[in-house]
Amino acid sequence: MLDNTDQTLGPRDCARLRPGPSRPRLILAFFVARETHTSHPLLPLRVVLERDRGGALLASLLIFVGTFGIFLFLTYFFQVNLGYRPLTAALGFLPFSAGIIVTATLVSGLLNRLGPKPLLVTGTALGTAGLLLLSALHAGSTWLSGVLPAEIVMSIGLGMVFVAGHRQVTESVQLAAYLHGYRIAFIAGSSLLAVALIILIMSINAKRAPAASGS
Repeated sequence: MLDNTDQTLGPRDCARLRPGPSRPRLILAFFVARETHTSHPLLPLRVVLERDRGGALLASLLIFVGTFGIFLFLTYFFQVNLGYRPLTAALGFLPFSAGIIVTATLVSGLLNRLGPKPLLVTGTALGTAGLLLLSALHAGSTWLSGVLPAEIVMSIGLGMVFVAGHRQVTESVQLAAYLHGYRIAFIAGSSLLAVALIILIMSINAKRAPAASGS
């Protein structure tokens, strides 16, 4: 990041731009207290306290965090390790998107017969399996043998989670508008959380690397 004098900002300069660690917690605590005591809450907290809906929202949060984190990680892997150009790297994600669309279309017909819970459990398990496959990637991995199988497994699982989770969360028509707002907030928040976690992990590894080489 460069300033007007074309000099790189150091860690101390970036730290001054960062809010204190307690400030977001205070804002969140104030928001929860306000929503608990107001007669017309913006986001009724009773929604997430209900077991089935709360579980579906939690599963969606974990899935979205993993998904957005993988997008960032795979983008680096495609362009740095495999040497793909930006357009080629984007094409590498197409099987993932196609798998979600096809699975969501097929699963929609099974909801009335099986219900959302079995599909949620199965989809979450498949998404976890896809993440485990991606964790085995190394510098010599290729897109065809290393990335594509994981993308297919993850896309099938996420297609199930998206459809079944939406049905489970918005089962009550009276709360549909509120619950849609929850899902949007979860998607936006999970994307930011995923990017922050990836940057944190990469920073920790970068600090450990010189120490390991020096010892």
